[in-house]
Amino acid sequence: MLDIGCGRAALLERIAETHGYRCVGVDRNEHIVLDARRSLMNTELAERIDLRAESFDEAAFSDASFDVLACLEATHAVSDLRGVLRTAGRLLRPGGVLVVADGHWRRRPDEEYLAFLACSEDDIGTLESNAALAREAGFTVERTHETTDDEWSRYEDMYAANILAFVDAHPEDPDAAEFRTHISAWRQAYLAWGRTTLGFAVYQLRLLP
Repeated sequence: MLDIGCGRAALLERIAETHGYRCVGVDRNEHIVLDARRSLMNTELAERIDLRAESFDEAAFSDASFDVLACLEATHAVSDLRGVLRTAGRLLRPGGVLVVADGHWRRRPDEEYLAFLACSEDDIGTLESNAALAREAGFTVERTHETTDDEWSRYEDMYAANILAFVDAHPEDPDAAEFRTHISAWRQAYLAWGRTTLGFAVYQLRLLP
């Protein structure tokens, strides 16, 4: 299994422990990866989970080398959803599973929100158009879970709290100041526009033979 943007590798730990998979996790934040490595140290899982503190480079992996690929809220680590679908189409074995999570428009976005996100309306799809992209890329859509308003709110609360906890714990991180500034602005934008405009969904996709 490959997890792009693995963070502290909690998903990989569960998969390796439950299913016995050999796993690779890639995340560009060195401090987060080091924390994950420390938690795995001296455990049986350490031999089955390879954590890499680097930007994702598709060229580092061979064709059809994974049974499962995950990219949860990290499509930007590749490029975008379309890029993740293309990458997974090469790296997965036929019949392999892609679990990808990404945002979608719930309604037409305000111009101020687009300016904050530095994107155009066309840069983000709808729930339906994201599923259509997956089918066009050679996947079947096995399951879709769209977050509820309560789930979205809890996630945003935890996201902000976790970012602030991380920068408080790692003031030496070169990105700490940027993280703190980002999460403050992100929180304000979420409250002003995001919670009524931007949705989020997890798609379980299977690569056709």
